Amino acid sequence: MKYFKNYLWIALCVVFIGCNEDDSNDAVCNSPTSLDVINITGTSAILLWSDGSQNVATFTIEYGEVGFELGTGTTLTTSNESIELQGLSPGVIYQFYVKANCANGAESSFAAPRSFTTVDEPFCQQVQNFQLVFT
Repeated sequence: MKYFKNYLWIALCVVFIGCNEDDSNDAVCNSPTSLDVINITGTSAILLWSDGSQNVATFTIEYGEVGFELGTGTTLTTSNESIELQGLSPGVIYQFYVKANCANGAESSFAAPRSFTTVDEPFCQQVQNFQLVFT
């Protein structure tokens, strides 16, 4: 399918726009792949993905509680293939999307969302000024 898309682009490009075959490779900006999550705690998580294109300048990440609509979540940008989220709420299911912003100005579509649940930290009241007395 990938080769078909490339040949279709080349044909459309040459016939209708007048570009050459080298231009078709520059216009492709593939979505990131292999979305994953590691080091999940009650308030943080590290999101990982693989670069789907060779010419990515930055990645845009959008995340929120599971079921949020794209455009309404929290948006972050990075040039790395990972990012740490902080300030999350314990025991909440989150989902995230990632898209590539290529060096040529093209953007990929968002990769399918990946979900994760933060650790539900037990309630524990902190004890201060504790003294142990032996009798």
